Amino acid sequence: MKRDNRYAKLYFEALRQTRVIGIIFAVILTVSSLLLLINGYINSISFIEQMKIEDPNYVHSPEIISFTEFNPLYIALPFVMAPLLALTAFSFLNKRNSSDFYHAITQKRSTLFLSHATASFSWLIFAAIVSTGIAIITALCFGNIFIINWSTLIYLLEGLVASLYVFAATVLATTATGTLFNNICLTGIIIVVPRVLMYLLAESVMSMVNVLPGINSLGILSPRYNLIFRYIIGLYDSVDYASAPLIYTLILGIIYLIIAFVAFVKRPSEAAGQSAPNRFLQAAYRIAFVMLICSPACFLIALDIEGGYSGDIIPIIAIYVFALIAWFVYELITTRKASNLLKTIPSLSILVLLNVVMIVTSLGIKYNIESFRPEPEDIEYLKFTESDYDFYGYDYMSLYEYLVGDLGDIEIKDPNAIKIVSDCLKATIDGEDEYY
Repeated sequence: MKRDNRYAKLYFEALRQTRVIGIIFAVILTVSSLLLLINGYINSISFIEQMKIEDPNYVHSPEIISFTEFNPLYIALPFVMAPLLALTAFSFLNKRNSSDFYHAITQKRSTLFLSHATASFSWLIFAAIVSTGIAIITALCFGNIFIINWSTLIYLLEGLVASLYVFAATVLATTATGTLFNNICLTGIIIVVPRVLMYLLAESVMSMVNVLPGINSLGILSPRYNLIFRYIIGLYDSVDYASAPLIYTLILGIIYLIIAFVAFVKRPSEAAGQSAPNRFLQAAYRIAFVMLICSPACFLIALDIEGGYSGDIIPIIAIYVFALIAWFVYELITTRKASNLLKTIPSLSILVLLNVVMIVTSLGIKYNIESFRPEPEDIEYLKFTESDYDFYGYDYMSLYEYLVGDLGDIEIKDPNAIKIVSDCLKATIDGEDEYY
């Protein structure tokens, strides 16, 4: 049968199918922003009137508001709206009759994927632009009360990139499974498992190496490199904007979309209603899920090898027992076939191998970091850098802000200072001094 690539008709049909979600979220975001701004305006007017009664010469200074203050529910785009749109737009992949229908139409599979993906994301952009635009116009109308911090509008772009990432992961999960339950489970696996494993790997290294200024010094292993995890762990407003997390999350989202595109084009219609298109993918999903449970045990084992874990072996055994139970429970729930349980046992060897790889990797990173022992003549200059550690007390915090903020750009080239730092670094690595 000859297939055509007419895009517009499928695009508008996909828009129609997802219009309820798009309109509802646009309204919720817009109304919430308006209510916050109007409430803030009323409170400010009341405050000004009260202050002028007390002091006729009182002059009010407008309040500077950020994007996250006048559109706080914007965070719902990546966490709620994006996955709902993806699950709705590609829900036909979970029903055999719907899957057969779309498989039989004359439009190309590539056109079908692109139309549904772009239509869904169009609603995300619509909700973001409309709610933000109306909020900005309202804030400008209250110009004597509010001043917009325009630099914080970068969070608008961040939110759209984070939404693209979650949307792409959900679409990938939908094309790789055949039931709604498995769609949701695999979406969680795709988003959570890689990042949590990287985070635990970083924490493992941090626990074994005492010369790092913080987990963010480990680059891509840092949770701030992923916008979704940056939001989850409370970094949304607590760190300065950086382009690296934005670019990293965007690239990851694009990669997921490309993989989802290929999986969609190659996917047989018969996959609808099945937990996975084949037993190899089913095993991969199961291994990824259970590996997440095993990762704390890998962390403890690595610490024990380095002598940094003085606890009992019982927690490690308990984690692996729980992981083994989860292995069979996951298979039983997703496939609903008890006969498959025994068939999964051989693939446990892959899980064991991945545990070994994670332990060896954390130890390898530790040894690589500790092998860096520059001599004074190899150090060109010293600089104060940011640390992830908490500084309690006003005096400590003031000193930290002074060193990093005021002196952070100064290059210290004093030979005595360089020698002291070099000696202290070596002593700290060798465990001779707990401070550096």
